[in-house]
Amino acid sequence: MSELAEAVKYIPGSKNLVFFSSRNPGSNVARLFAAANAPVYAVNTKNWIVHGIINRSIKKKHVYHEHPLKDFAEASGGSYFADIEDVETIAEEINLLSGNYYVLGYYVDEKWDGRFNRIKIEVRRSDVRVLAQDGYFNPKPFAELTEIEKKLHFYDLAFADPPASSPLDLQIEAFCSRVPEKANVMVLTRLQVNEHLGVPPAEAEVFILILAEDQQILSAERGDLDLSTCDGRTFFSYVTKNLKPGAYECRVVIRELAMGRSLVGRAAFSVPSPGGMALSTPLLLRPDAGAEFLRFSIGKKKADAVSLLHFFPYLPRNSTPLLGEIERDTRGLWLLVPISRKSGGSADLDLDLGLIRDSEAGTIPLDWSVIDVKRARPGTDFYLVGITLPSLSPGDYRLKVTAVAAETGERASVSMFLTIR
Repeated sequence: MSELAEAVKYIPGSKNLVFFSSRNPGSNVARLFAAANAPVYAVNTKNWIVHGIINRSIKKKHVYHEHPLKDFAEASGGSYFADIEDVETIAEEINLLSGNYYVLGYYVDEKWDGRFNRIKIEVRRSDVRVLAQDGYFNPKPFAELTEIEKKLHFYDLAFADPPASSPLDLQIEAFCSRVPEKANVMVLTRLQVNEHLGVPPAEAEVFILILAEDQQILSAERGDLDLSTCDGRTFFSYVTKNLKPGAYECRVVIRELAMGRSLVGRAAFSVPSPGGMALSTPLLLRPDAGAEFLRFSIGKKKADAVSLLHFFPYLPRNSTPLLGEIERDTRGLWLLVPISRKSGGSADLDLDLGLIRDSEAGTIPLDWSVIDVKRARPGTDFYLVGITLPSLSPGDYRLKVTAVAAETGERASVSMFLTIR
């Protein structure tokens, strides 16, 4: 029952539970349901009593108007029903009580000691009965939670939409390649080590989940991070995978181990089938002093882990990845575009870039030019494109890149989504 109370806590809003039993789970469990905003309506299933001795005992009907279940129900903010056979009265009163209530609030000093604080609600009318929880718990430090509490907290972070735990957003993007040498997917995250804006400089854990299109979990990995000496630094952390063609979603949870402060990021992506000319996911860059990269090699030997340079071998040194969000005053950008061609196909390609705002029709003109072209392996070229953005209003945009083979006219395109803030 205590684990159920902890789980119910992550369901938003007011909950109502009807509990059929003759046993009292205890006042502490009642308080847990009260803390979960879940009053319990307890129905006593025992409405008989035994008279006599063992050989001549007689079971007679008896209604326990006073019973420990009554204290349990009222402590949770619910009500007690003594006679299980009084079905109509029970149903009518539960419907009335669960559909009519007041929400009262007041300020308290938040203390991280897990202690229980009693409260009492009184009214001046003598003809009414008050049903209210008898107190609340102060929050506990994450390190003092039980294992089931930590698991429920993680499930909420990883699978609820939105999580009740209110984590910070983790910028995340998935990059897919047509060349499946060891890995064809890279998930890149922007990890800011900051007490207020990101993950605190402390020991943390990271969870990386890969889900199929039907939300089945294909891969779930956990690793440890020691960020205690990294205050003020920003890392671009990444993990690589080798997946079959199809639609997927990656979810990354980073959780600090002392207080449980968390960041959560999600990215949907599709792994294309090999063959033909294709554009892999481009990498948007800001020209500046460069970035620090951190490879998650969870569950892999270092020798088997695939580097970032497998996906972007000609990554400019003096550049920082931009993962979807761009400041409004940003003008100069770079775009690194991997293009795979048919074996023996011509390397003569024409590029075209277009910026589209999701809420409007038409394409926004862009000033852009090809800065450099490199060939990393046979049939794959990397175009470094310089872009000058016009003045844009805040909102969501789509950047579309199209490549056309000059000789055959074969076309391929890829889109990436941007947010101007």
